[in-house]
Amino acid sequence: MRKVAANYVFPVSSAPIRNGIVTFNDEGIITEIKDNGGALMEAQGIEFYNGILVPGFVNCHCHLELSHLHKKISHGNGLMTFINELVSIRNVDIRDIKHCISVADSQMYSEGIVAVGDISNTSDSITAKMASKIKYHTFIELFDLYFKDVGELIANGALLQKQYEELGLSSSIVPHAPYSVSPELFVNIASFHKKGSLYSIHNQETTDEDLMFLEGKGVLFDMINKMPNSRFLPTGKASLPSYFDYLPNESKVLLVHNTFSRAEHIQLLKNKDITLVLCPNANRYIENRLPDIPMFVKEGIKLALGTDSLASNYKLSILEEMKTIVASFPDISFEEVLQWGTLNGAKALGLEADFGSFEVGKKPGINLICNFDFQKMTIDKDSFIKKLV
Repeated sequence: MRKVAANYVFPVSSAPIRNGIVTFNDEGIITEIKDNGGALMEAQGIEFYNGILVPGFVNCHCHLELSHLHKKISHGNGLMTFINELVSIRNVDIRDIKHCISVADSQMYSEGIVAVGDISNTSDSITAKMASKIKYHTFIELFDLYFKDVGELIANGALLQKQYEELGLSSSIVPHAPYSVSPELFVNIASFHKKGSLYSIHNQETTDEDLMFLEGKGVLFDMINKMPNSRFLPTGKASLPSYFDYLPNESKVLLVHNTFSRAEHIQLLKNKDITLVLCPNANRYIENRLPDIPMFVKEGIKLALGTDSLASNYKLSILEEMKTIVASFPDISFEEVLQWGTLNGAKALGLEADFGSFEVGKKPGINLICNFDFQKMTIDKDSFIKKLV
């Protein structure tokens, strides 16, 4: 049994507790959360820390497979440049790929991340996930660019999913992005989904995505239109309205990035179990732009956080994503952003029974955030994590 306390405890599912105490057993399961009315309680066995205690973070969007591309892709030149550079250098020695995946997994754990929704196109990350202390759900990502054999793609995805299942690893088959998935592939992917299953898709990450669907113009359209046997036809609508009806009705759906989503698009989301996953540091790295996060807040949309990959980010850290948001949008409180990086993420991945908040019976992990600004009750550029549990 262990008792830890700090200047404030942020349970997330309830109000912050000044000088609160969290008690947990040898398995990390919380047995008590004590509020002494703000009084600093001194008792044998209590570990007191200067800072705030928060639950372990949930990273809803990552690409572990791209970890070997850290700092190898240019910054701020747009999605198409990013994709072209990624494709040109992605294939390297599998031993290097697996080593970098393992290192990235360890770094996320040290950054207080306890659960991850990870995108995979191959089996490269399986070994690291089997050995990891992090809980993973793998999104097996498919795309056909409107001309590939859908049957073969589905068969390959099903084989990879079977491999995950046989190893006891959670996974689901999902589309890459609206611009890279044909209607036929969307329909086939949806057939794998049932009530409560997890579904993820990159959404409105570049202006060319909407332009492609609206007018049949732009760099993305030109790239796909040049492919042999391409069958893409503009819809006359923006990207999200164009593919929205392909989203499975009863799945937990994660729309990732949303850099160019507008209020009229967001209205579509309110009758489905949909969470917008924000990866602000990756958005800056690729498009040099942030989503309209205050608009999402105003519209009451569920939000969670991701890091994207080390190909598009300098660090896989939910705390760093939170720093970017509170610094860029000071009207959004730290407490609200903390919920996105913990409980909302756990709910989006169906893991809220164990993760996301300090509640008796849960095993969420415990992070200490140091250099917290107690005057403003927020984090700043110098805040950092110490993983306690």
